[in-house]
Amino acid sequence: MGRLKEHCLAISEEHTEEVLEHYRRFLEFSWHNRKMPSSYEDALTHIVHRTQLKKFEIDFIIRQQIESIYEGY
Repeated sequence: MGRLKEHCLAISEEHTEEVLEHYRRFLEFSWHNRKMPSSYEDALTHIVHRTQLKKFEIDFIIRQQIESIYEGY
């Protein structure tokens, strides 16, 4: 396994709940405020400002969680 993937997995273990909570809040707020920019990139930027993680780390965590949801179907 490459170092980058190992790094992302370690970050994922430490920050998954925090990232998902910020993502949930972003989605909820953007749903109620339709004038707010609400792209996936906007969500990543929002989470970066809240957690100080890098975008690729946040993206890895979110994609990993989404994939695990679909594995059961």
